[in-house]
Amino acid sequence: MGSFQVSTDDLAALTGRLSSLAGELGQAGHIQVDPGAAGHPAVESSLQSFFSDWSDGLQQVQNNLSQLSRRLGVAVENYDSVEGSATAAFSGR
Repeated sequence: MGSFQVSTDDLAALTGRLSSLAGELGQAGHIQVDPGAAGHPAVESSLQSFFSDWSDGLQQVQNNLSQLSRRLGVAVENYDSVEGSATAAFSGR
């Protein structure tokens, strides 16, 4: 039978990287269209729609990364807790 191993150090490192990336995306800001810069109202409207959708999508990615980071943090805590309990049980404590 195969074994299943989890490196909580690796999970914790991944949690930190995902959290950092989510923060960087949050600092990326929103793109605004300069009124009149495109030269035509239809082009400006299309650009504004694109940038709005882009910002919304970026926000969704940031939210997903933040949620994943939090959930991985909880997984690390749970794995460490189970490992501690198992170690204590097998050592007779």
